[in-house]
Amino acid sequence: MQAVEALEGEQAANGNAQPVHWFAAMAHRRVRRVALGLAFALLLLLALWWLRFRPFVATDDARVAAPVIVVAPEGNGGRVERVLVKEGQQVEAGQALVELDAAEERVRVERAKALLAVADAKVEEAEAQLALDRRLADASQRRALAGVRSAEAARDRTVRGARIEDIARARAQVGEASVLADQAKRDRGRAEVLAKGGAIPAAGLDAARTAAASAGEALAAHQAALALLERGSRPEDVAISQGAVLQAKAEAIEAGAGEDRVLLRTRQLDAARAQAAQARAELALAEVALGRMTLKSTSAGAVVRVPIEPGDHLAPGQGALTIVDVAHAWIAANVEETSSGLLRPGQPAHVDVDEGGELEARVEAVIPSAASQFALIPADNAAGNFTKVVQRIPVRLTILPSARNPALRVGQSVEVRIRVR
Repeated sequence: MQAVEALEGEQAANGNAQPVHWFAAMAHRRVRRVALGLAFALLLLLALWWLRFRPFVATDDARVAAPVIVVAPEGNGGRVERVLVKEGQQVEAGQALVELDAAEERVRVERAKALLAVADAKVEEAEAQLALDRRLADASQRRALAGVRSAEAARDRTVRGARIEDIARARAQVGEASVLADQAKRDRGRAEVLAKGGAIPAAGLDAARTAAASAGEALAAHQAALALLERGSRPEDVAISQGAVLQAKAEAIEAGAGEDRVLLRTRQLDAARAQAAQARAELALAEVALGRMTLKSTSAGAVVRVPIEPGDHLAPGQGALTIVDVAHAWIAANVEETSSGLLRPGQPAHVDVDEGGELEARVEAVIPSAASQFALIPADNAAGNFTKVVQRIPVRLTILPSARNPALRVGQSVEVRIRVR
């Protein structure tokens, strides 16, 4: 520029300044063209990078989300007796939170226990009666069968009559008695002769006569027994034995009725057990109803809302308090639809928390629906005055565990940057 000014001064001194001004204008025009060319190339490279090589997808439309549990009474609800927690308190899974008035439920539990005790006693009584009837039926049946066998054996013996060996023995006894009778007659004859001669006293004669008479009677008895055996049983004896068989069979049939009593007792036992099972189920229902009068936490977390006080009445399903499980929080982000096609599950992400702090995360899912589909007022407009608006696609990110992770609050704003390349 100093050279140009020197040249202009020299030309002015010579009275000719127009060529110097033309040269300066030409130099300035070339500089502008180069600058414009460089700016255009830079813009072209930036557009190419944005369209083809952009490594990140970022959004500030993101929030911290976590499971929100609204604890509400089941069953019939009830009056609040005690509130055991306060807002901001950490609770564990299964911890008691609210106690409702449970006087009626306790009475129902005690009544169910009493009914169950009665039902169990009936079951024990039915079991004892069944065991007793089984023993009696078994003994009666064995005794009846033995009586039938004995009566049938007696009848068969009566119908068949005496056996051959019994008749032979009776005949032998008759022969023996006949020999003894003959011997006694001879002894009596000799005694009579001797008595006439005075050789023996009268007592000896009497003894001989008595022995002869006894031997004759014995012979007559054996002969009668032999004749009875040879003739066989009498018809009336056979009829009596057959009647005894029929009576024994009737007793056996009556003893068989014991099995029917056992079957009846078995059914009574089944009915008693069914009643006991019903009573046990009623007790279980009463205990469940009693347990529902204490509202408990279903998971660990922090109590964020307690809108009730002792004395309030809670209806079934009415929220008693709200618990947030921050330990299982995630990031709910909304990405413009023009960039959502670059997202894939598993891509790393960096999260800046507006309250302060940073998180590392990973894409868990890209929801296949626009966020406007869940709005209360639908986006469709039938009036015809349509204005196109870039839609937001929900994305869920899993927070990676780290010792640097700050304390999170559900709903707080964060900024997300997802690496897509």
